[in-house]
Amino acid sequence: AGSAVAIFVSNWSTASGTTSQAKSDGGKWGIVGDPGGGLEVVAGAPLGFPSANCLRVTGKQSASGFARLATTGLGVPAAGQSRFFRWYYRHEQPSLGDNSQHPIESGQTGGLDWVFNTWTLTNTTWRPEFRAGGDQLNAVLARWSGPVLQRSVLYRFELQIEKLSSTELRFHVRVFSGTGTLVAEDKDFTNDALGSG
Repeated sequence: AGSAVAIFVSNWSTASGTTSQAKSDGGKWGIVGDPGGGLEVVAGAPLGFPSANCLRVTGKQSASGFARLATTGLGVPAAGQSRFFRWYYRHEQPSLGDNSQHPIESGQTGGLDWVFNTWTLTNTTWRPEFRAGGDQLNAVLARWSGPVLQRSVLYRFELQIEKLSSTELRFHVRVFSGTGTLVAEDKDFTNDALGSG
């Protein structure tokens, strides 16, 4: 019951290019690192995004470390509350030696509550994967693999994190095409390592 309130919104509308002002969307994000200059705000509409601009992240072989943005101070939901996330994502990574990346993470005080992983399968396909915090030694318990998706196609991800207690949470996920067609939901994610089960 009650209405939802947006506590953080970013669409990189401040500026385009590689300036700190552009990459941080006018200071909404802290720039944790950008080795090799892999972060750039580019035109979003030609790539299918519903916003004028979007953030492009490019891996640079010459760079040491990851390009990273972060925001803090969003607070932690109490037991019985939910936090909802929505983002648009277009996967462009080809098949490489390291095919698993984790471009979106949530955590407090250094710990990870959940992670959005991407697993490149071929040069044209990839698979989304969500990983919960806790025991990461057993990937079968920790990883939820989604359906095969297409490279160079825009998708919208919607995630609900339902806080059950101080040590438990529940995921609900939906994946839409860039035009709003439902592509996948809870039942399409499998509790196994990299969708192999």
